[in-house]
Amino acid sequence: MIVRNCIAHNNGFLENFGKSRRLKSIAKSKSHIEIVGKSMSERINFTNRFCYSRIEFFIPMFRRLFDVLDFGPEYPTISDEK
Repeated sequence: MIVRNCIAHNNGFLENFGKSRRLKSIAKSKSHIEIVGKSMSERINFTNRFCYSRIEFFIPMFRRLFDVLDFGPEYPTISDEK
């Protein structure tokens, strides 16, 4: 939640973010999150692997959701018919 709040409310910058020390601690303990920049330009950064891990998490969730709600085939077809 702290990471999300920093991004959503402070554009990822640590300057003027009340929990910047906690955020730095999180970044040190998570291999896919890092702090980049110096002084007033310090900000949170995610590696490509972090983004990929989130995609890996959400794809099965959406598949289950589509199955439960009966939204149609897993891989919908696109028709040119108008």
